[in-house]
Amino acid sequence: MVTRSERNAALSRVEAKVSMKDYESLFRKLETGLIGMQESNKDFRVTREAPCALLIHTGRATLRISGDIQSGRISYSSPKVGHGGGLLTYKWDAIRGDWVSTEDGHFLIELLTRELIHNAPGALTGYPTW
Repeated sequence: MVTRSERNAALSRVEAKVSMKDYESLFRKLETGLIGMQESNKDFRVTREAPCALLIHTGRATLRISGDIQSGRISYSSPKVGHGGGLLTYKWDAIRGDWVSTEDGHFLIELLTRELIHNAPGALTGYPTW
């Protein structure tokens, strides 16, 4: 039987193997999934700030997603995070095949989708397509 500390050590090793390809895949998925929203909303823009940084301007707020290759993490900031704005951190979970919050285990894509759709009712047309 695998102990909790052995499991955590194994997960840490998996986290450390995040590659530039993993980051590129995420940012390409985000940009591609938001094309329709850019076409449907005149104030909606997606800007690649750097190879591992994306700004999403909704017309009402700016969301920022950035990767830190050194730590193997993604940071997400938004005026809505924590209901007062803030920063969340995500790690690559190879078992789930997705970026998962280090605080509570939710998926980055799920939070971003909620913020784009549910927190801006009537403000945006369309949906992300990821």
